[in-house]
Amino acid sequence: MINRRCAEILSDLTAANRPVRVADLSEKYGVSQRTIHNDIAKIDSYLHENGLESVKRKPGSGLWCSFTKTDLTKLRQKLDSIGFYQYVMTIEERVRFIIMTMLKNSNYETVADLSEELKVSKGTVHKDLKQVRLWLKEHNLELDIHKAHGVKVLGDEEGIRRAYMKLVDTPQERIDYFCANGIFSRQDIIYIKQCLKKAEEHLELVFTDETFQSLSAYLGIAVFRNRQGKKLDLHQKNIDMLKDKEEFSVAELIAYMIKGRFSIQLAEDEIAYLAMFLLTGNVIINRRPDKENWVQWRIDVSELINHFQEEVSVNLSNDEQLFEGLLQHYRPMIYRAKYQIKITNPYLAEIKNSIAGTFQKTRSCLRPIEYQYGIQLSDDEIGYLALYFQTALEKVKREAPRKSALIVCESGIGTAKIVQLRLQELYDVNIIDTIPARALKKTLKSVAVDCVISTIQIQAKGIRCIVVDPFISDADMVELDRYLPKKRAFSLQAKGDIDLGSLIRTIEKSAVIFDRNKLEMHLHQLLTRSGPSGDALNLTDVFQTDDISLNVEAETWEDAVRQGGELLLRKGKIEPGYIDDTIRNVKKFGPYIVILPGIALPHVNSFKLVHATGFSLITLKKAIPFGNGENDPVHLVISFCSVDQFQHMKALSQLMQIIKRKDFLEFARSVKTRSELMNYFITSIFGTPDNFM
Repeated sequence: MINRRCAEILSDLTAANRPVRVADLSEKYGVSQRTIHNDIAKIDSYLHENGLESVKRKPGSGLWCSFTKTDLTKLRQKLDSIGFYQYVMTIEERVRFIIMTMLKNSNYETVADLSEELKVSKGTVHKDLKQVRLWLKEHNLELDIHKAHGVKVLGDEEGIRRAYMKLVDTPQERIDYFCANGIFSRQDIIYIKQCLKKAEEHLELVFTDETFQSLSAYLGIAVFRNRQGKKLDLHQKNIDMLKDKEEFSVAELIAYMIKGRFSIQLAEDEIAYLAMFLLTGNVIINRRPDKENWVQWRIDVSELINHFQEEVSVNLSNDEQLFEGLLQHYRPMIYRAKYQIKITNPYLAEIKNSIAGTFQKTRSCLRPIEYQYGIQLSDDEIGYLALYFQTALEKVKREAPRKSALIVCESGIGTAKIVQLRLQELYDVNIIDTIPARALKKTLKSVAVDCVISTIQIQAKGIRCIVVDPFISDADMVELDRYLPKKRAFSLQAKGDIDLGSLIRTIEKSAVIFDRNKLEMHLHQLLTRSGPSGDALNLTDVFQTDDISLNVEAETWEDAVRQGGELLLRKGKIEPGYIDDTIRNVKKFGPYIVILPGIALPHVNSFKLVHATGFSLITLKKAIPFGNGENDPVHLVISFCSVDQFQHMKALSQLMQIIKRKDFLEFARSVKTRSELMNYFITSIFGTPDNFM
């Protein structure tokens, strides 16, 4: 049996004179492409039951049917008679339907009405209600059964919305639920998505496709519930915690746009709740520095990688994809745990089964972070991080240059990492990035790849596109084998010590060296990068007494940043453009560099302008406001630069532990000599000053 939508899709395929694209069907019926694929599977079963050939498929072309005239006539007669109730619901589907009906209407639903709508007996409905009660209880809601009125969901508005999200926010439902139930028009849905695209523009990020669709679903629920007069009532303390975040301002903008179209005034509680969803959503591209806790996030991720690589005895400290991937996931993960927003990892069982060791090690390495923030991370969250680490471990095994690929995935980070992991297990392929479908065209303008591997039907001009299942089926491997080389056996060879002088003499045999000192510095940086062997840089390795300047006279914040950078410039650690980039970043993104009361930490990720990792510190003769509100004015400017994302992390972590002390700022402002201040740092790290000056 098939439902009406499947019947209509089948009619479309039989009537078309050329292949029909899944994307076109998705747009026509207002459902996701994954839903269309599920419908095609149901259609295939229906055709098989009726002795007909299944739907034809060709990647890059589309779908079509091939029937004789006689078969086509019989099929169309059957399709004309198909109605909704020829599709027989399972108990799970009935339970879901009952809950959705109660949530949508907000009033009592009679058992008789539910029986009629489901085309089952009243006794069956009563049995289903037992499962409904259990489901609601799991979500902190109650089922109210009234003999005269019927059944109704009881609970606070926040709980009801979370339950609504749980049901609506699935690949099969999401936004198409609102269209199918007559809640919104297609134009309304397009407008809701435009609101979220505007949010992405203001936050200078791109949400994963999964997060974008989830946010669309929540915004739809918020508008719908407000239309019904159902309002959120958040604790003022929770609202105040969100007010100073940029996401709150963006949520206010969305509320303004919603008012313009739907004539609904979203209250402050609604704006705060929307801000929370923006704050906890996973992103795949982030173009701006995090204004809050940006130093701490990076330290946390660096230490997490260090703990994990010690567990597995593999050097992952220079894996920029791992660091950036974890950093993108880390912030929303912490906020989700803080605000008790649960996510579902659909691949958790497979992760626990196929990479159980990595999962357990990841869990162990996350315990200090849970303790630090007073949170508990779910297995679903841990599973996603385990995918990052497993992908990094697979990368270590790879050799030589190979074909490069982009992974395009509709479902978000989890699915993308599954695909990446499976590909790296099976093939010698260099995964350039994982991106949402809507970012493909723009990404291909800036990177060159040999192919695109996608979980959905997609096209890219002049580039091979291969559609696969997330776990790479046997059929997928047949297609991939034609284009990608199988993974070869590998071996790891220990590197002997490299003499820098000998290396430079070897280079001189084949090249002209214009600046021997600079080359020595670059080679030293390259050959001494930090790793799990214990050679990570301490603060005293990159910060000495002559990197300090006391009682500096500066007129503006810009002048203060420039003078701090000059100390690094004099030592040849940076190019002049590094200072300019730092100032430009502050002007663009605001005074995020003021990380603590009275202390600014200017830096920028312009690695090409950095010759050596280093730190400098200046105390200001007169405090200067940087525009940071509660952390102004600034008395101390600590500038730093790094050759990459990693080399400075241990030193930065040591620095942060010191400058967070209650007595540090007052002490730094009162010292008479640079040596006195340097001794403070050395003693704080090693317990004795020794001879580091």
